[in-house]
Amino acid sequence: MRSFLILAVCWMAICSELTHSVYAQSLQQTFELAESYYALGQYESAAETYERVLYFDKAGVYRKASLEHLADAYAGIGAFKLALRNYNFAYYQAEDEGERQNINFKIIQSHLLNKDPGSAQEELFQLEEELLPTNQHTFLLYAGITAFARDDFEKSADFFHQYLVKSPPEVHQALDELFRKNEKVSRLNPKTAVTLSTIFPGLGQFYLGNIKSGLNSLLLTSGLIALTVYGINTFGAVDGVLLGLPWFVRYYQGGFKQAGRLAKAKISRERGAIYQSIMDLVISQYRE
Repeated sequence: MRSFLILAVCWMAICSELTHSVYAQSLQQTFELAESYYALGQYESAAETYERVLYFDKAGVYRKASLEHLADAYAGIGAFKLALRNYNFAYYQAEDEGERQNINFKIIQSHLLNKDPGSAQEELFQLEEELLPTNQHTFLLYAGITAFARDDFEKSADFFHQYLVKSPPEVHQALDELFRKNEKVSRLNPKTAVTLSTIFPGLGQFYLGNIKSGLNSLLLTSGLIALTVYGINTFGAVDGVLLGLPWFVRYYQGGFKQAGRLAKAKISRERGAIYQSIMDLVISQYRE
C-alpha cells in the first residue's frame, strides 16, 4: 500500500511537471505568433493573439512585452479606445522615464486620431513638467499638431517654428505663407453664408465662390416666384399661392441650408489641404 502511494505521488509530480512544461511552451509559441502577426502588420490577428497571451499568462511573464504592442495593434485597426486602455497599462509596466514618455506620445497620437485634441492637450501639459531633453523635439511636433487640431493656429505656428529652429529661413517663410492661407479659410463663416442666402437666394453660394450652385438656387426660386404670380393672375389669390408658394418655401429653405453645408465642407476641405502641406513641409525637415 505504501509503495502504491509513493508511485501515485511520483506520477502526479511527473504529470504536473509535464503539464507546466507544455503550458509554458504553448504560451511562448502563442506570444511568438502574436509577435509575427505584429511584425507583418496583421494587427487584428495580432491583437486577438496578444489578448490570448495576457489572459493565460497568470505569472505575467509576457505582460510587459505584450501590452504596448497590443495597444499599437488596436491603434493600427482604428480601435483607439482599446489602444488607449492598453497604453495606460503599458505605461505603468515601463521601467524608466524614457519608456514612459515614448508611451505618452503614443497616447497623444491616439487621442488625436480619435479626434479628441482636448485630451491630447491634457497629456501634453502633464508630459511637459517632466520632459526629457531628448524628447523636446518630439514634444514640439505634437504640440503643433494638437494646437492646430484645437484651432489655436497662432500657438500651432509658434510650436512648428520652434520645431524647425535649425531649418533655413525659406522653410519658415513657407510655413508662414501656409498659415496666412489658413487665416483666409478662417474668415469663411457658415452663418454668413446662410444669412446671405436667406436675404437673397444664391448669394451665400456666390460668397463661397460656388457660382453654379448660386445660379441654380437663384433661377429656381425666381422661377417659382414667377409661377406663383402667374397662378395668382390666372386662378386667383388662393389657388395661385397654393400652386407655387409651397415649392418656393421648400427650395428657398433648401438653398440657405445648402449654403451652410457648402461653407462647412469648403472650410474642412481647404484646411485639410493646408494641414497636409504643413506636415509635408515639417516632415521634409525631419532630423534625428
